[in-house]
Parts: sequence; structure tokens; C-alpha cells
Amino acid sequence: MRILSVDRSGYANRSGHAGNVLVFLLCFFLLFLLMPFTPGAAYASPGDIALVSISQTGVPGNSACFCNAISADGRYVAFYSDALNLVPGGTSAAQVLRKDMQTGEVLLCNADASGVEGNNGSNLGDINLDGRYVAFQTTSSNLIGAADTNGSTDVYRKDLATGAVARCSTSTSGAEIPGSAYAREAAISGNARYVAFQSNATNLHPGDSDTNADIYRKDMVTGQLDLCDTSALGTKGNDSAGRPDVSEDGRYVVFESGATNLMAASGASSTGNTNVSGTAIPYQVFRKDMQSGESVCVSTTPAGQQGNATSESASISADGRYVVFQSLADNLVPGDTNGALDIFRKDLVTGELMRCSTSSSGAQGESISTEPSISPDGRFAAFASTFKNMVPGDTNNLTDIFRKDCLSGETVRVSTSASGEQSNNTSNGTAISSGGKYVAFDSAATNLIPVDGNSQWDVFRKELSTSYTWYFAEGYTGAGFQEYLCLGNPNAETATADITYLFPDGSTQPQKIEVPANSRATVNVNLVVGPDKPVSAKVESASNIVAERPMYFNYDGKWTGGHDALGANAPSKNWFFAEGYTGAGFDEWVCVLNPGDSAADLTFTFQTQEEGEKQVTGFNVAAHSRGSFKVNELLEGKSYQTSLKLSSTQPVVAERPMYFDYTGTGNLHWEGGSCVMGATALARQYFFAEGTTRTEFEEWITIQNPNPAPITVNATYQLGPGQGSPVDKSYTIDAGRRFTVLVPGEVGTAKDVSVSLRSGSYFLAERPMYFDYQGMGAHNWQGGHCVMGVPIQAATWFFAEGYTGSGFEEWLCIQNTADTDAEVEITYYTQEAGALAPKKETIPARTRVTLPVNMHAGPDYSLSTQVKVLSGPSVVAERPMYFLYNGVWDGGHDVAGYTQ
Repeated sequence: MRILSVDRSGYANRSGHAGNVLVFLLCFFLLFLLMPFTPGAAYASPGDIALVSISQTGVPGNSACFCNAISADGRYVAFYSDALNLVPGGTSAAQVLRKDMQTGEVLLCNADASGVEGNNGSNLGDINLDGRYVAFQTTSSNLIGAADTNGSTDVYRKDLATGAVARCSTSTSGAEIPGSAYAREAAISGNARYVAFQSNATNLHPGDSDTNADIYRKDMVTGQLDLCDTSALGTKGNDSAGRPDVSEDGRYVVFESGATNLMAASGASSTGNTNVSGTAIPYQVFRKDMQSGESVCVSTTPAGQQGNATSESASISADGRYVVFQSLADNLVPGDTNGALDIFRKDLVTGELMRCSTSSSGAQGESISTEPSISPDGRFAAFASTFKNMVPGDTNNLTDIFRKDCLSGETVRVSTSASGEQSNNTSNGTAISSGGKYVAFDSAATNLIPVDGNSQWDVFRKELSTSYTWYFAEGYTGAGFQEYLCLGNPNAETATADITYLFPDGSTQPQKIEVPANSRATVNVNLVVGPDKPVSAKVESASNIVAERPMYFNYDGKWTGGHDALGANAPSKNWFFAEGYTGAGFDEWVCVLNPGDSAADLTFTFQTQEEGEKQVTGFNVAAHSRGSFKVNELLEGKSYQTSLKLSSTQPVVAERPMYFDYTGTGNLHWEGGSCVMGATALARQYFFAEGTTRTEFEEWITIQNPNPAPITVNATYQLGPGQGSPVDKSYTIDAGRRFTVLVPGEVGTAKDVSVSLRSGSYFLAERPMYFDYQGMGAHNWQGGHCVMGVPIQAATWFFAEGYTGSGFEEWLCIQNTADTDAEVEITYYTQEAGALAPKKETIPARTRVTLPVNMHAGPDYSLSTQVKVLSGPSVVAERPMYFLYNGVWDGGHDVAGYTQ
């Protein structure tokens, strides 16, 4: 393993210091040998399993312990227990505890600010993403002095850094619930500002006058208490609701409810929670948007049909996009014939629904699966199941814990010893960390660790191997092309990346590279694979790194420029592209990578603006190979404005590079190229942070409708500061066609503009832009770039590529569509100096902020960038770059950031 040293003329200069690395490794090894071992501390590796319910001195709990929650990084596990020997002075049963798996420390959560234990039982804790705060329910009356007088079960939040404890289950004015009522089932947002809970109290909110159990969300900063189980119009649910969970920023609350009026278009209880015959279903899962007021049913098919039996026990991803739940319904996915409780994951952006309680090959279970939890990034689901054929070798006929990778489909058993021995007793309860690396659970088994002498229900944490994968279909090292791979590593440890290059003849070439901690690495693909190679790439790592592939070119000896693409995380049988043009001055290509073991037969279905759909078949890509298809030739040399749906018989990866001499609206002749990774699914909304209608730019929006019926898309154009109010437009796109919008015609010229698009139907949108870039100097860099719209706003965005050296001008565009300001933190991970000091910026409400990275980060850095919301609403981020590469090839490229 080595750090690749490359010389990127006019772009970057890297060097490795092998001797220093060897000295560092030797010192690190000696330091590790000298480090003291703390009982319970975790020096773990994949497969390791650790006992959580153990005191700091190494004594297992002397009574039952049950799992609740785990922090995003897996370091902290919250659980509740009847054991009295896990913390000093424990005197009452049913304690809520937090275990630090790094130091072994165990802290009592149900204690007042001075550390005095609650005077009654507590349980059902939840932990926020960084593990600092724990929410729980308790009947204790001494946690906040004399203020708790109701003698009832309340919900509290504990700050384990300061010791402060606050009651959550009070009205906005501070009124406590009466003794005849309760508050329970605490769930805390990732940022710890919001706590959701269930209560049957009638005095917490003006809109609640019945004794049904309802869901509330408490703002721990302002004290505001909001009712969550309501319709979009604010009508309270007409039945009980329970088991809430909250997204990272608190915007989304998910819960189960038997109400029939949460989806009603009016306040009447007419539509909503009913099946096709109109008979009420006991419970469905709903997600409430606390910002817009929208309530959506989660337990539905992609077409929107609700489950025909009870759905419950929901868990939501950090960004609120994904929800896992358990359901008895047999109409949610095709082939569900087992008549048992299954686990499902719903994508609230694309509508996709997948069954998680299946084997790696997709076989359904013949018995129940329960207690789901979702990783904060939404990729993994953990659950309990008695399905004995979930994995090979499962012969214990007991309830086990499993982890499903919703990208690859792989299912692994969690409740085994470090050597893989299956458990000798039942396991339950699941909590899963980000990236699916750690799963916490409780078990009555006595053989999961070498010595388990207490014969009690214990809490365990299992470490599992994970793989982060990035695919690139496009790539070329021939004359006039220079290709790179940029790998960003925001983690505190060095990451190893295994790169596989795949060529059209089916041959491959491996490469291993180390990406330093809090840094970025650059691979010169031309040097690695040699000249004149059409090449695709697969990047794999056990660490959560991000990969982009910039390319610079002199296409066909006539059009210079560059383009960039963010890798795809997984192959798919379907790929969509909204943009495309085969007229004069444009060469459009589709590059297809087939990483599988069987040949992939392809079907190209073009949605043209001029003549509707056109289908082309008869092409394939061999196993472990890649193919390039010129769209101009597929469409027989005719001029079309077109979108594309690419279907394959095997999972593949598809990109669309385009090269052009753009004449535009005024015979401009701006030469360049662009490339986008396709979308694997459609969505009902898209955002574009970047955009301008200044004289030297021409901006377009292209909209794809591959549906069999017309759709309506509503657009909001958000203008720059002082440039006017947002502009709303509406477009109708015919079935099977592409639609094109010239943005200056909608908002006028000389505007900086961000865009959001919404529809009740699924569609796709891209934003091509062409330019004669003047930038911060007296230069004319001509070209174009294109980005796929992003379907979500998020709290964290990451860019692997970036450069602030001579000949490059990099920008960061951050869009805030909400009515409140967002405070963001921007961290640059440089190849030259590691992570720079984070910078904080305010993104005003309904505004786009554009940051010049050359000045914001500083000059002469090869860098990756992370944008993270500290407070306020989620945002959208893009990174346009303009350049004179190597002093001769001018152009620009743009990508939307990566968010998990």
C-alpha cells in the first residue's frame, strides 16, 4: 500500500514520504502496546462482539438489561436495566444508562443535575446522534426539584456532558400533565433540540381535547410544543397514535396511528387510512413534516396503495427520507405470500418500497420479523427474526438479529459470537449506527462472549464489516483526454481504497491506495492504466469515503473542456436521464458499465420533445465490461431534444457524456462538454442550488416524463438577494416526452437563481448551463456543465473534488428554501495540510449564498469539502468550477454534493 504521487501540471503537486510513514507506523504500534486496557473499551474489528451491560470495572449486570439506542458512530449505547451494580450507588430498578464503548464508562441518565438518582423507575431511552443527550420516561418526581408534582409518567432529556436535565412533556406555557395522564415513548432528534413522545393528556395543546394517545414534539430551545398526528390542514387524528421517531433536524416525525383522517384533503374523515374496500385498517405508519404541515402515509406501495393490514414500529433516517417499519400487509410488494410480519423500507422521495426481511438472494421468510431500526444514513436496516433460512447455517430455531444492506441486498446475522457461533438463546431489540457498522441488541444467550456468567438478558454491540462502493461507467485515457479519481476522506482514520479498472474486453486491473485521515487523495488514471484505454472504475473501501471522477479533454481535436461526475453507489436495472440532444454541434454518448457475471441486454427508450417515445434494442454489454453508445447513431442521425430511460436485464451503471459546439440563442459557439451519472429512480421534487441568467450564461431546465400520462410540474425560481421575489411557474409535460425551459425567459436576465420543482407525479429534471465565464479575472473560459436535480434537502453535503490553484476558480452554492435562516459549518479537507479550521456561514431564509472557495479556503489547495447544517433547516449544495486546465483547455464542470 502506498500514497500515489502524481504531478497534475497546472493543477496540483503531490509527494509521498515513505520513510516517515514507516517511522509513524512503528511508533503507533509501540504506543498501542503500551496503552492501558479499560474494561469494556472497544478495540474492535469486524466480527467482534462486546458486552454493553457491564460496569466500568468489568462486572456484568446482576439483572435483566435491554437495548434502546446507539449513537451514530457506535461509541455510545443507551439501555435500561433492573441491575443495581452497573453504576455506583444504584438503588432503584429500571434505570436508564449510557455506556461509552471506548472508555468503558457507564453513566446514569435518570438522575438530576447533581447526579442524584431518580426516586422511581425509568426506561425506554433514546440517544441523539453524537451520544451526548438521552431522552427517557420516568415516574420519578425528584429530577427537577419541586417542579414535578403530577405523580405521573413524564418524558425527560438528560445532557450527559453538563448533567442538566429538563422535562419535555409540558405544554408550551410549561403546564405539566395531570396525574391521570402519562407521557412516554421518548424519541430525540439527531441534533437533540427536539424530543417527540406519546401522551394521552388533554391539556398539552389547544387542539387536543380527547383522551386518545397523541404524538407531540417539544422544542427544547424555545419550549414550543406541537401536535404531530394531524392532517395537512391541522385536523387532529381521530384515533390513537404511538411510537414516534424523529429525523436529525427534527423536521420529520414518524409514528403509527389508527386515525382515518390524516390524509384527508379536507378536515373531514373521508379519505386516508382505509383499504380498497373502505374498511378501516387498525394502524398505518405516517410521516409528519413539521415545517410544511404535510402528512404522508408511509406504509404504501410505490403506487400509493395503503397496506391491507397493520403497519407499525417505524424508524426514520437522519434526513427523513427513509423509514423502516414492520407490517402484516401482503399487498405492499409482489410475491409476499408468507402471511407473516415483514420489515419494509420506504423511500419517501422516489416512492420505492423494498422488503428487508429477506435473504441475500431475496427469498422471503416463513416466520415473523420485528423490531426494525434504520441506520442514520438510511442504507441499513436491523431487525429481529425467527426466519431460519435468512442466512446459511441458521439452525438454532431462535429469534436472531439481522442486518440488511438495502443497497446490495446482502443480509447478515448479527447475533453470533466473534467466531461466528450462533446464539443459544433468543435475541431481541435493535439499534444500528451510521453505515451499519455497529448493531446493538439484547439477548438471553450465554455464548456470545467467552465468559457470560450472569445468565441474564444482556445488551451487546456487534461490529460488522461494511463496504462503501463507487462506480464510474465513463473514462478514457486516449489522446486529448486526462482522467483523475478524487477520493475525499472526512474520517479521523486513514482509509484504504481498492480500485478496480474495467476495460471493454472484460479484463481488469487492480490498484490499492491509502487516503490520509481528514484529507483527500488524487489518482492520475492515465498514469495507472496507461494510454488509449476506454476504462470504467469501481472504488471500494471499508471507510466512508466519497469519490468523484474529473476529466479534462480536447474532444476530437476541436472542443476543449472538462466534466466531472460523482460515483454511483450501486448498479441498477434502470437509469434515467432528463437531458440529451442530437442536433448539429452535439455528440451525445451513453457509457454503460456491467460489473456483474452475466451479459446485460439493453433497451434504450427515448422520450423526445419532437415525436414522443422511441425505443432502440439489440445492444448488450458483456460481463465485467463496459460499452459506449453514441446516441446520435442510435437515433439514426436525426435531431432530437431527448430524455432517456435505459433498461437492462442485469444491474449496470450508466453515465451520459456530451460534447458540443453550443450556438445557443445567439450563434455563440461556446465549446465544451458535460457528463452526469444517471438517476436510478424518479422523484416528485428536485432542487438546483446553482443558476444564473447573466449575459455570459445561458441556463436551461430539462424535464423528463416517462409516464404513460401527462404530468404537471410546478417551479419556484428563487432569486438572488435584492433581485426580486420568487417566481412561480407551472408546466404540463405530455406522456412519454421531454420538456425544455429557458430560464431567462421565466425570470429575466441578470439574475442569480436557484430552482425547486414539484409534482404530484414522478419525473426527472436536469439543469444544463452554457457560458463564457469571466469570473474573478480578465479571462474568457467557454464551455458548459450539467447537473441532475437533487431530490432532497439535507443537513450534510460532501464534495470529493476541488482545487484552488492557478487556472481554477471554485465556487460553493448553498440554497435555503425555508422561511428561517440556516447556520452551516464548512470544512475543507486538503491534500496538502489536512483539515482546515471550519468556517461558519449564515444562509438567510429563501436565499442562495455563493462562496468563492479560492478565497474562502485559500489558494493552492487540492481539497474536498463538507457542508454541515449546525442549526436551522436543511439546505442544498452545489460546487461549480471553471478553469484553464494545464494552461490550454478551458471550460467548467459542476456537481451537486453527496449526501447519505
